Amino acid sequence: MIFVYISLPFLVVAGILLAIAAFQTGPWERLSYYTFAVIVLLAWGGVAFCYCVYLVATRGLSDPIGIGAGVVVLVVVGVAAVWAWNNFQKERACEAAMTFYQNLAAAEPDARAALIAENLSIVRAGTPCAREALFFALGHDRFEPNARTADEESARLATFDLLLQNGLAPDDSLLWKTLNDADARLFEKLTAARLALGDTGQTALGPLPPNLAFSAVSQIELDETSPYYVDTPAFRAMLDTLLDAGMDLCARDEFGKTIAERMVARGLMALDDAPRCG
Repeated sequence: MIFVYISLPFLVVAGILLAIAAFQTGPWERLSYYTFAVIVLLAWGGVAFCYCVYLVATRGLSDPIGIGAGVVVLVVVGVAAVWAWNNFQKERACEAAMTFYQNLAAAEPDARAALIAENLSIVRAGTPCAREALFFALGHDRFEPNARTADEESARLATFDLLLQNGLAPDDSLLWKTLNDADARLFEKLTAARLALGDTGQTALGPLPPNLAFSAVSQIELDETSPYYVDTPAFRAMLDTLLDAGMDLCARDEFGKTIAERMVARGLMALDDAPRCG
């Protein structure tokens, strides 16, 4: 009964907060109440765990109540240990990926193939951390597009060729990151690699997402006086890459508009040239 008395206030407060959240119309207000409810439940869990530890210490494992509390403590400790180990492993993998890609970017061009061959597991890892490390070291900075010399840029793209040849998957996350970086030359390379995989029957990555085209169209600025015009050539080139790759102009976005209609609205296509989509 003591456990019930301890738990009841926490559960009542959490239940009230969840009920209030259900009646909120604004997403942020709803999220706030859900957050408070989770905090209360976490506090209840902490108090309940401490009480179980107390029962184990006072009742011992010869008492049924002490045994039950011991099982709870053991489960919690086991889950916490597994969580800590998984996070430790994830951190190690992130550090290894960051170190590898930084070393790869700093290596001489003729030494990069050997370095990649020694780290294939990192190259083929599609984790967000590995992707972040890749673009941190070898990505294009749209706000400082001339940070690399022409030779350095050629070496960067050649390095991506090596990575793609050794199992780097041109998946959606890679394409989106490249598009958001306004990295037109790499985008063309990744798109070609994606299509080549499809030609060989490796279709696990699926077709190119139409939302890439919608995003490129929305970021094209035709007003040369706009500060956003600087990235327009890159986004136009990426849109052309998608269209050359067979992107369906009749693909629709979440508002029911086709790519062709979006292009007409942005002045990128004449109305007479737009296909008639069903």
